Amino acid sequence: MSQVSTLQLSLTDVAQLAGVKRPVVSMWRRRGITDRPFPEPVAVVAGQERFDAQGIAAYLHQTGRGNNPDARDDLAAHARLAAVTSLEETVAFDGLTALLCLAAMTEESLGDLDEAALLTLATGLDPADTLSLREIQALGPELTSLAVHADAMADAAYSASAAFEGVLRRQLHRSLPGHAATALHPGAIALVAHCAQALAAEAGMEAPTFIDVTDGSGDLLLAATQQRAAGPPPSVATPALDTRVARLTRRRLRVHDLHRLDAQVDEDGEFALESADVVHVLQLPAAGRPRMTDLEVLSLLDNLVLGMDDRQRAVILGPASAMIDRPATSEADLARDAILRTDRLRLAARLPRGLLVRAPRQALGLWVLGPAHPNTPRADRWTAVADLSGETLTVSVIESLVTDAVAALRPDRDPLTRGRKAGAGLDDERQTHGHQF
Repeated sequence: MSQVSTLQLSLTDVAQLAGVKRPVVSMWRRRGITDRPFPEPVAVVAGQERFDAQGIAAYLHQTGRGNNPDARDDLAAHARLAAVTSLEETVAFDGLTALLCLAAMTEESLGDLDEAALLTLATGLDPADTLSLREIQALGPELTSLAVHADAMADAAYSASAAFEGVLRRQLHRSLPGHAATALHPGAIALVAHCAQALAAEAGMEAPTFIDVTDGSGDLLLAATQQRAAGPPPSVATPALDTRVARLTRRRLRVHDLHRLDAQVDEDGEFALESADVVHVLQLPAAGRPRMTDLEVLSLLDNLVLGMDDRQRAVILGPASAMIDRPATSEADLARDAILRTDRLRLAARLPRGLLVRAPRQALGLWVLGPAHPNTPRADRWTAVADLSGETLTVSVIESLVTDAVAALRPDRDPLTRGRKAGAGLDDERQTHGHQF
């Protein structure tokens, strides 16, 4: 496993490996032990110093510094891909996630295989090249060394799926601009996951299919499936796109051993799926289209709503400017009005700020969609509204909002308690023929 020693760590990686805060590592550099100085950097990548991973592990072992006595065993889980100097960082990242996906699909140790055997294995497991074959082929002469590293990462993280999530997290702001731009606070992910499961239960879905018709990251789909406590395992569905984001998402879902279906989505956003029990779970803008305008968001939602039937449910997270606030343009106003007139929007909630990691000041909204109420006169149709802008997404706030979302799906408004304080549930009920919530 000598190839692993060629990998590198940033000072932040060193802190995480050692189990200390970042300033502690800087102090170690300034106040070195006379006979065991802190290792010198071996490279500078994008202005950031990098250190030999094995040298750092030896330093921690010899000095006893840090709070992780297993630093050597955990090294592979923290090492940086940029040390694979013959490859672009995105190529190395894609290749490593492909190898981790391959490791999850086979019981073989990848590090024991030569280049030809690895390529044969990858071809056999992904003959249509929908997951990982081209990413593995692109590694060229670095394939075997990264296969060794993939094995070491999986061992250090105790599973290929945990290693996959670790490398995804560390490369988020370097190799995945769309993912970084749409990264969510854990509270927002938990809210959507709980809501998706509650909507499936409310509809009596024993084995729901959670679907994202966008070119998304998979964050919400993964959370929704992990939230399920009992019953048959759910399925997931994503578009059969050939983009980098879509392929990464398919690898991510596969490494977590989820049953995935292809959602056939046409140019207008209309979809077809061989499943009756469907809960749409999506975030807009999506990782594959992080610069969507409000009108583009509403146009996509309009197409999604038009494709829904009364059996389906949806929970959607997106910009409040598109989904909650007064529309900025007449085109956006008309687009949202078209959605409201379908009578499928059951709840609209303004969420607290700070839920987008890179844009904490941007407000998000939550929509819950369900069956229309055809027997209700148009003038009496309604949408439940909640304002959580002054709240924090604690467990109790999330549970209360989810409870109200389920109640809002009922055709009778009596179960809803009007006038409750925002954060304890619904704030209001408003007629859907208005354009501002």
